[in-house]
Amino acid sequence: MSKKKGLPIRIHLVIISIVIFILPVLIGGTVLYIQTSSEFEKHIENHLMEQAKLVSQMVEQEYLNYSREILGKESGQSYVEQMYKSKIMDYLEKVEIGERGYIFILDSEGHYVLSEDRVRDGELIIDSLDEDGRFFIREMVENAQELGRGEVRLISYPWRNTKDQPRQEKMAAYTYQDAWGWVIGVSVVMDDYAGGIETIRLFSLAVAVVFILLAIVVATLVGRAYSRPISQLEDIIKQIGSGDLTHKEDLKSSIREINKMSMDFQEQLVEGMRGMLLR
Repeated sequence: MSKKKGLPIRIHLVIISIVIFILPVLIGGTVLYIQTSSEFEKHIENHLMEQAKLVSQMVEQEYLNYSREILGKESGQSYVEQMYKSKIMDYLEKVEIGERGYIFILDSEGHYVLSEDRVRDGELIIDSLDEDGRFFIREMVENAQELGRGEVRLISYPWRNTKDQPRQEKMAAYTYQDAWGWVIGVSVVMDDYAGGIETIRLFSLAVAVVFILLAIVVATLVGRAYSRPISQLEDIIKQIGSGDLTHKEDLKSSIREINKMSMDFQEQLVEGMRGMLLR
Protein backbone atom coordinates (compact mmCIF):
# COMPACT_ATOMS: atom_id res chain seq x y z
CA MET A 1 0.00 0.00 0.00
CA SER A 2 1.56 3.29 -1.10
CA LYS A 3 2.06 5.97 1.49
CA LYS A 4 0.08 9.12 0.84
CA LYS A 5 2.39 12.05 0.26
CA GLY A 6 1.57 15.23 2.19
CA LEU A 7 2.34 18.82 1.38
CA PRO A 8 6.03 19.79 1.26
CA ILE A 9 7.41 21.16 4.51
CA ARG A 10 8.00 24.55 2.89
CA ILE A 11 4.31 24.87 2.00
CA HIS A 12 3.37 23.97 5.56
CA LEU A 13 5.70 26.64 6.92
CA VAL A 14 4.43 29.27 4.49
CA ILE A 15 0.81 28.56 5.45
CA ILE A 16 1.61 28.68 9.18
CA SER A 17 3.63 31.88 8.73
CA ILE A 18 0.82 33.52 6.77
CA VAL A 19 -1.66 32.70 9.53
CA ILE A 20 0.70 33.96 12.23
CA PHE A 21 1.46 37.22 10.43
CA ILE A 22 -2.02 37.96 9.08
CA LEU A 23 -3.95 37.24 12.27
CA PRO A 24 -2.49 40.26 14.13
CA VAL A 25 -3.17 42.41 11.05
CA LEU A 26 -6.83 41.38 10.97
CA ILE A 27 -7.21 41.92 14.71
CA GLY A 28 -5.38 45.25 14.55
CA GLY A 29 -7.43 46.40 11.55
CA THR A 30 -10.69 45.58 13.31
CA VAL A 31 -9.57 47.39 16.46
CA LEU A 32 -8.44 50.39 14.38
CA TYR A 33 -11.82 50.61 12.64
CA ILE A 34 -13.77 50.37 15.89
CA GLN A 35 -11.58 52.94 17.66
CA THR A 36 -11.60 55.37 14.73
CA SER A 37 -15.37 55.10 14.27
CA SER A 38 -15.88 55.64 18.00
CA GLU A 39 -13.61 58.69 17.97
CA PHE A 40 -15.45 60.09 14.94
CA GLU A 41 -18.81 59.69 16.67
CA LYS A 42 -17.34 61.30 19.79
CA HIS A 43 -16.18 64.20 17.62
CA ILE A 44 -19.74 64.65 16.32
CA GLU A 45 -21.08 64.66 19.88
CA ASN A 46 -18.51 67.21 21.07
CA HIS A 47 -19.14 69.44 18.05
CA LEU A 48 -22.88 69.29 18.65
CA MET A 49 -22.47 70.15 22.33
CA GLU A 50 -20.20 73.10 21.49
CA GLN A 51 -22.79 74.44 19.06
CA ALA A 52 -25.52 74.14 21.70
CA LYS A 53 -23.31 76.04 24.17
CA LEU A 54 -22.65 78.82 21.65
CA VAL A 55 -26.36 79.23 20.89
CA SER A 56 -27.14 79.26 24.61
CA GLN A 57 -24.47 81.91 25.25
CA MET A 58 -25.86 84.04 22.44
CA VAL A 59 -29.39 83.80 23.90
CA GLU A 60 -28.05 84.56 27.37
CA GLN A 61 -26.26 87.66 26.08
CA GLU A 62 -29.43 88.92 24.40
CA TYR A 63 -31.33 88.35 27.63
CA LEU A 64 -28.75 90.43 29.52
CA ASN A 65 -29.11 93.20 26.91
CA TYR A 66 -32.87 93.05 27.35
CA SER A 67 -32.52 93.21 31.15
CA ARG A 68 -30.34 96.31 30.92
CA GLU A 69 -32.76 98.03 28.58
CA ILE A 70 -35.81 97.54 30.80
CA LEU A 71 -33.91 98.40 33.98
CA GLY A 72 -35.85 101.16 35.75
CA LYS A 73 -38.70 101.10 33.25
CA GLU A 74 -42.20 100.50 34.55
CA SER A 75 -43.90 100.15 31.19
CA GLY A 76 -43.12 98.65 27.80
CA GLN A 77 -41.25 95.69 29.22
CA SER A 78 -43.40 93.17 27.40
CA TYR A 79 -42.83 94.93 24.07
CA VAL A 80 -39.06 95.08 24.58
CA GLU A 81 -38.97 91.43 25.59
CA GLN A 82 -40.88 90.40 22.48
CA MET A 83 -38.57 92.53 20.36
CA TYR A 84 -35.49 90.76 21.71
CA LYS A 85 -37.06 87.33 21.33
CA SER A 86 -38.00 88.07 17.73
CA LYS A 87 -34.45 89.22 17.06
CA ILE A 88 -33.12 85.93 18.45
CA MET A 89 -35.58 83.85 16.40
CA ASP A 90 -34.82 85.73 13.18
CA TYR A 91 -31.12 85.08 13.63
CA LEU A 92 -31.23 81.45 14.77
CA GLU A 93 -33.61 80.28 12.04
CA LYS A 94 -30.95 81.21 9.46
CA VAL A 95 -28.13 79.27 11.13
CA GLU A 96 -27.23 76.13 9.18
CA ILE A 97 -26.24 73.01 11.10
CA GLY A 98 -24.72 70.48 8.70
CA GLU A 99 -26.90 69.35 5.81
CA ARG A 100 -30.25 68.87 7.55
CA GLY A 101 -29.62 70.03 11.10
CA TYR A 102 -31.33 72.96 12.77
CA ILE A 103 -31.67 74.87 16.03
CA PHE A 104 -34.85 74.49 18.05
CA ILE A 105 -36.23 76.08 21.21
CA LEU A 106 -38.95 74.70 23.48
CA ASP A 107 -40.63 76.36 26.42
CA SER A 108 -41.04 74.66 29.79
CA GLU A 109 -44.46 73.27 28.78
CA GLY A 110 -43.20 71.67 25.58
CA HIS A 111 -44.36 74.27 23.04
CA TYR A 112 -42.16 75.06 20.06
CA VAL A 113 -40.72 78.54 20.47
CA LEU A 114 -38.48 78.01 17.46
CA SER A 115 -39.03 75.11 15.06
CA GLU A 116 -37.40 74.04 11.82
CA ASP A 117 -38.25 76.65 9.17
CA ARG A 118 -40.64 78.22 11.75
CA VAL A 119 -43.51 76.05 10.45
CA ARG A 120 -44.46 74.63 13.88
CA ASP A 121 -43.79 77.61 16.14
CA GLY A 122 -46.21 77.62 19.06
CA GLU A 123 -47.24 73.99 18.60
CA LEU A 124 -47.44 71.81 21.72
CA ILE A 125 -45.26 68.74 21.14
CA ILE A 126 -44.66 67.56 24.72
CA ASP A 127 -46.34 64.19 23.99
CA SER A 128 -44.50 63.49 20.73
CA LEU A 129 -43.22 59.93 20.42
CA ASP A 130 -40.11 58.81 18.59
CA GLU A 131 -40.07 55.66 16.44
CA ASP A 132 -39.37 53.54 19.52
CA GLY A 133 -42.40 54.90 21.37
CA ARG A 134 -40.44 57.12 23.76
CA PHE A 135 -41.69 60.52 24.94
CA PHE A 136 -38.41 62.10 23.95
CA ILE A 137 -39.62 65.71 24.02
CA ARG A 138 -40.98 65.29 27.53
CA GLU A 139 -37.67 63.68 28.50
CA MET A 140 -35.72 66.64 27.12
CA VAL A 141 -37.89 69.24 28.82
CA GLU A 142 -37.74 67.51 32.19
CA ASN A 143 -34.01 66.77 32.05
CA ALA A 144 -33.12 70.24 30.79
CA GLN A 145 -34.57 71.91 33.87
CA GLU A 146 -32.12 69.92 36.00
CA LEU A 147 -29.09 71.23 34.10
CA GLY A 148 -26.81 73.82 35.59
CA ARG A 149 -25.63 76.89 33.75
CA GLY A 150 -23.44 75.93 30.79
CA GLU A 151 -24.28 72.22 31.07
CA VAL A 152 -25.30 70.35 27.94
CA ARG A 153 -26.98 66.98 27.53
CA LEU A 154 -27.21 64.67 24.53
CA ILE A 155 -30.15 62.61 23.36
CA SER A 156 -30.38 60.17 20.44
CA TYR A 157 -33.72 59.22 18.96
CA PRO A 158 -35.15 57.57 15.83
CA TRP A 159 -37.51 59.81 13.91
CA ARG A 160 -39.79 59.76 10.88
CA ASN A 161 -41.29 63.04 9.66
CA THR A 162 -44.12 61.28 7.81
CA LYS A 163 -45.14 57.66 7.31
CA ASP A 164 -43.88 57.80 3.72
CA GLN A 165 -40.40 58.98 4.70
CA PRO A 166 -37.61 56.67 5.89
CA ARG A 167 -36.66 56.35 9.54
CA GLN A 168 -33.81 58.64 10.56
CA GLU A 169 -31.39 58.34 13.46
CA LYS A 170 -31.10 61.79 15.01
CA MET A 171 -29.05 63.31 17.78
CA ALA A 172 -29.65 66.52 19.70
CA ALA A 173 -27.60 68.49 22.20
CA TYR A 174 -29.63 70.73 24.46
CA THR A 175 -29.22 73.15 27.34
CA TYR A 176 -31.49 75.30 29.49
CA GLN A 177 -31.97 79.05 29.70
CA ASP A 178 -33.58 79.60 33.07
CA ALA A 179 -34.74 83.21 32.76
CA TRP A 180 -37.11 82.57 29.87
CA GLY A 181 -37.56 78.87 30.65
CA TRP A 182 -36.22 77.80 27.28
CA VAL A 183 -34.84 74.44 26.25
CA ILE A 184 -32.32 75.34 23.56
CA GLY A 185 -31.19 72.52 21.30
CA VAL A 186 -29.26 71.65 18.17
CA SER A 187 -30.49 68.63 16.21
CA VAL A 188 -28.78 66.71 13.39
CA VAL A 189 -29.48 63.67 11.22
CA MET A 190 -26.73 61.09 11.74
CA ASP A 191 -26.92 59.96 8.11
CA ASP A 192 -25.43 63.32 7.16
CA TYR A 193 -22.18 62.09 8.68
CA ALA A 194 -22.30 58.68 6.97
CA GLY A 195 -19.78 59.87 4.38
CA GLY A 196 -17.15 60.39 7.07
CA ILE A 197 -17.79 56.97 8.58
CA GLU A 198 -17.61 55.35 5.12
CA THR A 199 -14.27 57.09 4.51
CA ILE A 200 -12.95 55.63 7.77
CA ARG A 201 -14.17 52.18 6.76
CA LEU A 202 -12.51 52.35 3.34
CA PHE A 203 -9.28 53.72 4.83
CA SER A 204 -9.17 50.92 7.41
CA LEU A 205 -9.87 48.36 4.68
CA ALA A 206 -7.11 49.77 2.45
CA VAL A 207 -4.61 49.73 5.32
CA ALA A 208 -5.57 46.15 6.17
CA VAL A 209 -5.15 45.02 2.53
CA VAL A 210 -1.70 46.63 2.29
CA PHE A 211 -0.54 45.01 5.52
CA ILE A 212 -2.00 41.63 4.52
CA LEU A 213 -0.06 41.74 1.23
CA LEU A 214 3.10 42.66 3.13
CA ALA A 215 2.38 39.87 5.61
CA ILE A 216 2.05 37.35 2.77
CA VAL A 217 5.39 38.45 1.30
CA VAL A 218 7.11 38.28 4.70
CA ALA A 219 5.48 34.94 5.50
CA THR A 220 6.64 33.49 2.18
CA LEU A 221 10.22 34.64 2.80
CA VAL A 222 10.13 33.30 6.36
CA GLY A 223 8.73 29.98 5.16
CA ARG A 224 11.52 29.64 2.61
CA ALA A 225 14.18 30.57 5.16
CA TYR A 226 12.93 28.00 7.68
CA SER A 227 12.32 25.24 5.15
CA ARG A 228 15.95 25.14 3.98
CA PRO A 229 17.53 23.85 7.23
CA ILE A 230 14.57 21.53 7.84
CA SER A 231 14.96 20.03 4.36
CA GLN A 232 18.68 19.62 5.01
CA LEU A 233 17.87 17.89 8.31
CA GLU A 234 15.52 15.49 6.54
CA ASP A 235 18.25 14.62 4.02
CA ILE A 236 20.80 14.02 6.80
CA ILE A 237 18.38 11.79 8.72
CA LYS A 238 17.71 9.78 5.56
CA GLN A 239 21.44 9.34 4.96
CA ILE A 240 22.08 8.27 8.56
CA GLY A 241 19.09 5.94 8.37
CA SER A 242 20.60 4.31 5.30
CA GLY A 243 23.77 3.52 7.28
CA ASP A 244 25.93 6.54 6.46
CA LEU A 245 27.14 7.63 9.92
CA THR A 246 29.55 10.28 8.63
CA HIS A 247 26.84 12.94 8.93
CA LYS A 248 26.41 12.83 12.73
CA GLU A 249 28.09 16.22 13.19
CA ASP A 250 25.99 17.66 10.37
CA LEU A 251 22.91 16.38 12.21
CA LYS A 252 23.92 18.15 15.43
CA SER A 253 24.70 21.35 13.53
CA SER A 254 21.34 21.31 11.73
CA ILE A 255 19.45 20.73 14.98
CA ARG A 256 21.29 23.63 16.63
CA GLU A 257 20.49 25.88 13.66
CA ILE A 258 16.81 24.97 13.74
CA ASN A 259 16.64 25.51 17.50
CA LYS A 260 18.26 28.92 17.14
CA MET A 261 15.91 29.94 14.34
CA SER A 262 12.95 28.72 16.39
CA MET A 263 14.02 30.79 19.39
CA ASP A 264 14.58 33.87 17.21
CA PHE A 265 11.18 33.43 15.61
CA GLN A 266 9.45 33.11 18.99
CA GLU A 267 11.17 36.26 20.27
CA GLN A 268 10.20 38.23 17.17
CA LEU A 269 6.61 36.97 17.39
CA VAL A 270 6.34 37.88 21.08
CA GLU A 271 7.83 41.33 20.48
CA GLY A 272 5.50 41.91 17.54
CA MET A 273 2.41 40.94 19.55
CA ARG A 274 3.57 43.04 22.50
CA GLY A 275 4.07 46.05 20.26
CA MET A 276 0.61 45.61 18.73
CA LEU A 277 -1.03 45.37 22.15
CA LEU A 278 0.81 48.43 23.46
CA ARG A 279 -0.44 50.47 20.51
